[in-house]
Amino acid sequence: MLFRITKRRIFWLLACIAFVGAIVAGYMKLQAYRRISAADRFRTSSVRRGEIKFEVKCSGTVQPVLSVQVGSYVSGPILKVYVDFNDKVKKDQLLAEIDPLVYMAQCRQAKATLARSTADLEQFKAKLNQTDRDFKRAEKLHEIKDIPGLNHFIKGIADSDFDLAKANFEMAAANVEVAKATVEQNRAILDAAETNLKYTSILSPVDGLVIDRKVDAGQTLASQFQTPVMFVVAPDLEKKIYILASVDEADIGLIRKAELNKQPVQFTVDAYPDEPFEGKITQVRLGPKAAEPNVPVTVVTYTAVVEAPNAELKLLPGMTANLVFQIDKHDHILKIPNAALRFHPRPEYVHPKHLVLLEGLKMEDEPEETASDAKNNEDDEKDEDASAAKKKSDDKAGKTASDDKKNSDDKAGKTASDDKKNSDDKNGPDDKADKKDGSNKGKKKYVWIIDGDLLSPLEVKVGISDSRHTELISGDLKEKSKVVTGMKTAAEAASAKPSQ
Repeated sequence: MLFRITKRRIFWLLACIAFVGAIVAGYMKLQAYRRISAADRFRTSSVRRGEIKFEVKCSGTVQPVLSVQVGSYVSGPILKVYVDFNDKVKKDQLLAEIDPLVYMAQCRQAKATLARSTADLEQFKAKLNQTDRDFKRAEKLHEIKDIPGLNHFIKGIADSDFDLAKANFEMAAANVEVAKATVEQNRAILDAAETNLKYTSILSPVDGLVIDRKVDAGQTLASQFQTPVMFVVAPDLEKKIYILASVDEADIGLIRKAELNKQPVQFTVDAYPDEPFEGKITQVRLGPKAAEPNVPVTVVTYTAVVEAPNAELKLLPGMTANLVFQIDKHDHILKIPNAALRFHPRPEYVHPKHLVLLEGLKMEDEPEETASDAKNNEDDEKDEDASAAKKKSDDKAGKTASDDKKNSDDKAGKTASDDKKNSDDKNGPDDKADKKDGSNKGKKKYVWIIDGDLLSPLEVKVGISDSRHTELISGDLKEKSKVVTGMKTAAEAASAKPSQ
């Protein structure tokens, strides 16, 4: 019986051929993957020479060095306003004028009262002179006691008349003193009225810039209960500015250390994200500040005052600044990628004699490198390779490029607390502990190097650390030595060339 070829049989035949082909291809791919060397299986990075800065990041608010609130002591409608926002003013310059009619009338009234009291004083002085003469005549007559009379000796003046003359003199003298006091009182009332009239002219107390104007012409001020603020003048705004940084209580000791060592502070503002600014710490205020008022204190911060020049008036009051406090800096040192210190290989890729050490390291629960960590390390290597030649010829230019990159990284975080949390989560438990003082203080760590087709650990002592690298104090590593930072993905490993 002849074998009939049908469409159904052709379909199944092709399906079987495809299935067998897939098995063969998978087997060949598996064999090729098994032939991949350790160098093609693991991601590595080089030990480099450069600088490491230990830094503390936080946010702050730009404030003028001094904000002078110009108010009004007297009440009344505003007659005219002579300045506007951003105007430069000099000391004693006229800013605004309050309607002076009421205060001018008070001055005239006070002058009239003073004139009347002065006239009264002159009148009482004349009365005093008259009583004084009467009293002196009565006193002379009172001294004559033996005047011959008809039947007996008599006095020159009766005792009652003498007493009356004396009393009139004393009352006249007292009236003069009262009149003098009244004159002084009315003169003080006149001075107060003239002072109030003077206060109708609002003058600038300092040289500076008008950063706020709260009144307009025609507006009525009422200053009975509190002094209304009319203008806010900021002196020296074109010379320097303050940034009030909110520092977490866990980092305030590091900030005070940076203040004593006169370490610089780098910061950016959202208005100029690509332009770094530099300042210095002038004060660390001792008073704590709760995160929110009228709320139980859970997070305590302290205010660090950073002074920065502001010649171009780019830093305006109220801006939010992202600050980076430099706590310590080491130049021309060997540095290891942080991913190499966090990496732990699987046991099948480690020499059997090192398995015990591997298990001990895993007990510390250090996280393995994530895909984002790997990308950051690759980007960092590319950036350092691109700037290596430039650093050799111009160290300062290399420093600026590094600072710009760090400022860009700072802007990626929305708040200082988020930056700190993300950094802590990325660095792992050991890095959190080390960050308290910015240094591992010679702590022993292990990195993994390729030893044939397997991995071997290498003990190192490390120092200060930043977000990407850690200082190498001692260990059998040299510049450009390769350390393992992670495993390649399946796609990367499959695309690697088999070792010959």
